[in-house]
Amino acid sequence: MNRLRRWIKNWLTKDDYEQSAIKSTIVGAKYDVDDVNSDGIKFTVTPANGGILISAHSYNNQKGEHNNNLYVIHQNDDVAENITKIITLELLKKQ
Repeated sequence: MNRLRRWIKNWLTKDDYEQSAIKSTIVGAKYDVDDVNSDGIKFTVTPANGGILISAHSYNNQKGEHNNNLYVIHQNDDVAENITKIITLELLKKQ
C-alpha cells in the first residue's frame, strides 16, 4: 500500500517538477517559486471566462512591503500587446 501511495505521489508531483524545470530553463536560472523576498516580479496568468487574469507580485526589500496588482485582459483584446504593457508598467513601478 505504501508503494502505491509513493507511486501516486511521485506521479502527481512529476508534472509540477517538470513545469518548474521548464520555467527555470526559460528564465535561465533556477529559482524557488515560493521565494517572495526577492527583487523580481512574479506573474501569474489565469484563464477566466471572457478573458485572462494577470496577477503581478513584487517585494520591496527597502520598505519591506509586498505589492500585488491584478490585471484583466478581455477575450477580444490582443494578449501579447497587453502583457507587454503590463510588464513595462510593472518594471517602471519597480524603479
